Amino acid sequence: MSYTFEWGVFATYLPVLFKAALVTAETVAASMILATIMGVVLGVLQTSRSALARTIPTAYVEVWRGVPFLVQVLWTYFGLPLFLGITLPSLVAGILSLTLWAGAYLTEIFRGGIASIPTTQKYAGYALGMTPRRVFTRIILPQAFRRILPPYVSQLVVTVKMSSILSVINVDEITKRADNIVVVTFRPFEVYMAAALVYFVILFALAQLGRYAEKKLRANVLAS
Repeated sequence: MSYTFEWGVFATYLPVLFKAALVTAETVAASMILATIMGVVLGVLQTSRSALARTIPTAYVEVWRGVPFLVQVLWTYFGLPLFLGITLPSLVAGILSLTLWAGAYLTEIFRGGIASIPTTQKYAGYALGMTPRRVFTRIILPQAFRRILPPYVSQLVVTVKMSSILSVINVDEITKRADNIVVVTFRPFEVYMAAALVYFVILFALAQLGRYAEKKLRANVLAS
């Protein structure tokens, strides 16, 4: 059976999918901001000397990294109303699911970045009369940030890809919009090819931006 690729369908719906990319961008941006805050806080707790302080973030990381993201999305969207009586709009449920999932990985990224800074840096700050908080914000965190930038950008790229799973709970992002178009046009190859192009443009831009930021940070370090 021969298949004729309809370039007209591809060209017609490509702009529609680029518009849907705005929903993807908003969802990922909100999730990454919240996940970054979680990652910093829980990453610091994981470097604590207290076993009790390390228990909660460690358990959270192990559970959320050990359960498939699709299952997490379904539990958030269908489980919260069923067990807690909390019904969330699909977009809010999607952002919450993506935040908790990305937060688990960012916790490990920040923990590794903070732990990679030699303890002598901390003691040097104390010797200068700096408070522990000031040592962390002015010495430890800036150096850790330079080291975690590459894995952070990688996590951002993966998060964009994983956002496509939110289509199962009707979040109107790129994949869901493509699904709706396929139902109308019956041209899945052309539509999903357009969706793939949209994802590629977004992810390629993020990767290039990450490389640029990494080079600028490296240049600033060498200059100083």
